[in-house]
Amino acid sequence: VPLLDWAQATCNKVHGHTLVWRSQAPQASFREDYATHKPLVSREVMLARMESYIQQVLTWTAENYPGVIVSWDVVNEAVGDGADQYKVNDLRHVRTMRNGQANPFYEYVGEDYVELSFLYARDVVEALGADIKLFYNDYNAIYDGKRSGIKQLLRSINSYAKDENGENRILVDGMG
Repeated sequence: VPLLDWAQATCNKVHGHTLVWRSQAPQASFREDYATHKPLVSREVMLARMESYIQQVLTWTAENYPGVIVSWDVVNEAVGDGADQYKVNDLRHVRTMRNGQANPFYEYVGEDYVELSFLYARDVVEALGADIKLFYNDYNAIYDGKRSGIKQLLRSINSYAKDENGENRILVDGMG
């Protein structure tokens, strides 16, 4: 991994981009045996795949490049740009469609895929004892509707899981 080798050798820090992104997930990821001609897997299988992928990437990079990757975009571009891209009653505006194509994470994993992605990532970071910040990433946050959806999504992520004292776990550290 040339970039990470260079960053490690020169004491530079890296921001990782991205663990979960609807437009970059191959359709085979959602299918039995990872084969596009096979049936879709269940939500439970997809959750296990998501969790395993996030765990493997974060663990491998933290172990092989300790202190180099200091932050990650956990989920990228999950908020829709307009009402035709999300369910009207979803204040988070989580994207169900874009350019006529369904969001496979929303469709096959469920409407809480963003929150679960952050929960999995936070669990790994805490288990590693690593100082890695977790971010949500999107564009067009200058527009009121998009910004409103992002703010609601961030609130939802940070109220999704409770700690041992019943307090909200902070799963997302920021957005970019």
